[in-house]
Amino acid sequence: MKRPTLKVIKLPGQMPLVIKQGEGSNFFITSKDSIIISVSGLAVIVKFLVNNGIMSPKVLEGILEEFHSDIGAV
Repeated sequence: MKRPTLKVIKLPGQMPLVIKQGEGSNFFITSKDSIIISVSGLAVIVKFLVNNGIMSPKVLEGILEEFHSDIGAV
């Protein structure tokens, strides 16, 4: 059985990315105007982006700070 694969390609310019899954992989399903992705699939992509220096860990820290401050405001 083939291992599911995910490939991220950084295009030149302002960091546009192409995310492709290998044949038989099920990280996501796409249509003309939608993407369906599991939480675990999204986590794999975010982890890959951070581990490869495409996304700064500070971005995730900022998201968590905003999340925690929103909870405190409720």
